[in-house]
Amino acid sequence: MYFTQLDMVTLFPPPGTTPGVRVGWVQGDINGTITMNSILTAPSPPAFAATGTAVIVDTNGDQLFLKVAFNGTFAGGAPAPAIYAVAGSFKGTYTVTGGTGQLITKAPVGTAFNGTGVAVQPQVAPPGAPSPAGFGPGAAFSQFTSSQKGGQGPKPK
Repeated sequence: MYFTQLDMVTLFPPPGTTPGVRVGWVQGDINGTITMNSILTAPSPPAFAATGTAVIVDTNGDQLFLKVAFNGTFAGGAPAPAIYAVAGSFKGTYTVTGGTGQLITKAPVGTAFNGTGVAVQPQVAPPGAPSPAGFGPGAAFSQFTSSQKGGQGPKPK
């Protein structure tokens, strides 16, 4: 199984504080929405890591519950261009912890989805942004493929 994920980073607090929030959609062998909460750490910049949980809800209402883990690198160059505050690329693993309906049948507990992605946060939070201590809305794009062989279609190009 594979899917492409496109989401908006709605809350990006400083590393090691409270969970950030991403909401968006997935498309491929799974089509629906994703909501993710994760805590970012930056143990030795430019490296970063994040761990948390997510839920995918397919268009038929089936759900997958996931444990998420990311490792990545912030884009280099100091200072950052005026258009963004932070940007970076990452590798991630989503591990299925539960689910409902056909999704849990196709991706049983323990199935791992591995992928890569990129994310960017704006330089200045827009007025009314939910996190004055962090950065406002940003964007992320990633592609994931499961380790399970059954039902796997062609990988995205």
